[in-house]
Amino acid sequence: MRKRLLVNSLFSSLLLTGFLAAVSSAEEKISVNSLSPNMVLTSKGQPRASLNMKALHRLDFVVKGKSCSSCLFHMQKRVEPLPGVAKCGVILKKPYAAVVVFDSSKTTREKILKAAKGDETLVQFDKIEEAPIDKMPLILIPHHCTDTDTDGDSK
Repeated sequence: MRKRLLVNSLFSSLLLTGFLAAVSSAEEKISVNSLSPNMVLTSKGQPRASLNMKALHRLDFVVKGKSCSSCLFHMQKRVEPLPGVAKCGVILKKPYAAVVVFDSSKTTREKILKAAKGDETLVQFDKIEEAPIDKMPLILIPHHCTDTDTDGDSK
């Protein structure tokens, strides 16, 4: 009994130590997927040195017409390589919102939305909001992630 308690305690402390090391490391990207009940998937983005920090904008929108996680992931992968895109995040549960932080001196909202749509004819974007921001957000969560409940009704 004592041995089992010691093993469990040691295992728990190793897990906690590993988690704290990942959180404290500035270079490590924390996966919000495992921490958020909304299942937010975010990208690493481009290095800060290549961005004009005074021209940062945030683009939030709701994705309609696609709801599978694979489609949303591919949408994110089409947006990430655009010049000036700093970070990109999609929410993998209703209301399927997305957010992009970008350098407005290198790309535009129209280019981002065009890349996100790709060749998908069923995809539509709603509640599109763009605003300048002062600094890079530490954690990227779309503004529209709580606009509807699980039944799709507005709150």
